[in-house]
Amino acid sequence: RRHTRPMVLNTLSATTVSRIKADQVIVDIAAVVKELLENALDAGATLIDIRMDQDGLGQIMVRDNGSGIDPQDRDKCTRGYCTSKIREFSDLSNIHTYGFRGEALHSMCCEGEVVITTRVAGEETGEVIVLDKMGAATIRAAPQK
Repeated sequence: RRHTRPMVLNTLSATTVSRIKADQVIVDIAAVVKELLENALDAGATLIDIRMDQDGLGQIMVRDNGSGIDPQDRDKCTRGYCTSKIREFSDLSNIHTYGFRGEALHSMCCEGEVVITTRVAGEETGEVIVLDKMGAATIRAAPQK
């Protein structure tokens, strides 16, 4: 299902988190690529370009034409268990996306530098989100092309 607008992120309750919690999402380079690919698909991307430097040990870059991350959600896009897919455990019966827990980007932050450049429809220029090891975001304007 193609999303033309970014989906709003919700912080899950402690009860919901305890019921869906996974031990570890990011275990290797293939898992990083899989999670980023699924994020692009869940955002409605129809064009996805994946590039790796040094077989993924140097850099993994995914470019897509998905809906982007809404400006109001950019500071929380890598907080653990922040997701646009569900609000509570019972929502799991209506999931039609690849990801739903809201933990993949957060897990990636623990492994290395994460930089996201995003733009939604209607924005002339997007923003760059630089994430520290805890997933805290520093946001700045994307460079003009």
